[in-house]
Amino acid sequence: VIENKGGANGIVAAEQMSKQPPDGYTFMQVAAGMLTINQSIYKSLPYDPIDGFTPLTIAVSMPLILVVNNAQPIKSVADLIALARAKPGTLTYGSSGVGTSMHLGGAMFEVMAKVSMVHVPYRGGAPAMNDLLGNQVTALFDNAPTALAQIRAGTVRAVAVGGNARLAELPNVPTIAESGLPGYNSDTWYGFVMPPKASPQVANGLHASVVAALADSKQKLEGLGFTLVASSASTMHDTIRSESAKWADVIRRSGIERQ
Repeated sequence: VIENKGGANGIVAAEQMSKQPPDGYTFMQVAAGMLTINQSIYKSLPYDPIDGFTPLTIAVSMPLILVVNNAQPIKSVADLIALARAKPGTLTYGSSGVGTSMHLGGAMFEVMAKVSMVHVPYRGGAPAMNDLLGNQVTALFDNAPTALAQIRAGTVRAVAVGGNARLAELPNVPTIAESGLPGYNSDTWYGFVMPPKASPQVANGLHASVVAALADSKQKLEGLGFTLVASSASTMHDTIRSESAKWADVIRRSGIERQ
């Protein structure tokens, strides 16, 4: 039984999950930001994002892709930086909301490129893409699965990939890191967690089942722009800790106010 619990960047769902019995019958798909970003965006959380769950696996990862409207003169990261410096505070980038990976991908770009752009938050990625298509915003740092559909349709231009490596689906599109901002990496991921204090036997059994299911869906997932990870529980826990520190630094340097 799948129960969708939307609201507040995953906070509603995470709070409910943190209070469930750790018997293996209830687990949750999480977006990375629920465990690595929310604690630096919100003044308080009703759950502990680092130690308040039993990690199972990072299922898939995906980079953000920097895309612009075809009418824009921007064809490279250098073009975007030059235009942003020539017109400080006038270029815009949309996102699916404050504190989302799309927002922080843009914030990291601003910090590393030393430029000032205007963040325009939307209620989800779809309306943000709609306004990019209408040339109402300059750019999006969009999730690969969504961006690839528009890139393949020729409705937007791919400028650069936000991850550590180029995408097989876009072999001629460079990474942001190799385009003048070494060290830039806005990869994000989806994973699975259980309620806290699950026994190793229960957690290991559920981990094995989830990883097997992911392997069965590998071809479909990769066709959508995801990279199959299927990590160990310990790797997931370590990743949550390290990325929490990374995004906290980006948020601090960007001057993003806590909600």
